[in-house]
Amino acid sequence: MSDCFFSIIIPAYNYGRFLTRAIDSVLNQNFERCEVIVINDGSTDDTDILMQEILKRGDPRLHYIKQENKGLSAVRNLGISHGGGAYLLFLDADDALLPHSLEKMHHHLVAHPQIDLLICDYVAHLPDGREKLRSNRGLTKQSKQWFHCYINNQMAMANGATIIRRSVFDTVNYCEALRQAEDIPVFGLMLAKFHCCLFLTPVLRNFKHVDSMRNQINFTPQIAQQLTDLLFDSNKLPDFFMQYKSDFLAHQFFQLSRNYEKAKQYKLALQCYQKSIKVSPRLLLKFGRHIKFLRCVVKYLFG
Repeated sequence: MSDCFFSIIIPAYNYGRFLTRAIDSVLNQNFERCEVIVINDGSTDDTDILMQEILKRGDPRLHYIKQENKGLSAVRNLGISHGGGAYLLFLDADDALLPHSLEKMHHHLVAHPQIDLLICDYVAHLPDGREKLRSNRGLTKQSKQWFHCYINNQMAMANGATIIRRSVFDTVNYCEALRQAEDIPVFGLMLAKFHCCLFLTPVLRNFKHVDSMRNQINFTPQIAQQLTDLLFDSNKLPDFFMQYKSDFLAHQFFQLSRNYEKAKQYKLALQCYQKSIKVSPRLLLKFGRHIKFLRCVVKYLFG
């Protein structure tokens, strides 16, 4: 589309039951200068049958690509190569844009043409039906500090609520060897190297459910180290941000500790907690974390 402003890329892997909602949340917007690219990443459910029915509607903004399963990084890179819009948005197949989102984001981006990365608020829809606003309203206005906030999980960023100028991907891409948490090094590099802006308006409903949270336990110490090496590549990341490397790795181990505790794998949880302290001894000053550690010790010893 020659007049396309937004390319919305929807990776689809065995989420056929959610896909219509995601697609319609875009095509039913009151904004026409967009395209939707659905990429079926080797789904084994009814995704292909469903897409064939949706394509019969004849909406010229909708495009469909099928490939063998290669993972989210490969899907995102493929979407980037096919997207014709000035800005890209990766919408997860189980999420949905809120009404009028594209119009609001377009208005803001046109008014501020220097923006490379627009970070929007979103609504988290929890498994029990409750909804919570995820906002960066309390974040410092000094964008140079956002990188540190992000790597310590103090910044709300979600696919579908993050809009990226297409030209950013001339120098940044997704590592296809990384099959999980692929967004972390990409978002980190963007925060460190490009002009980023907060848009304190919710644009997305981010659905949390059993499938969406299951991969947390598949996150391993090896992946934590791989993420660290990718993000803190001295050939890509400006020197100023290299000082945060140990903080990032320590936080990854701490998150692993919490995930293992939730899965009742207390021995692994304690091991990851100890690794986080070893990587960054400054964490000894965070007493709230020690309470979680002691709670885990009790569960490990007494069940």
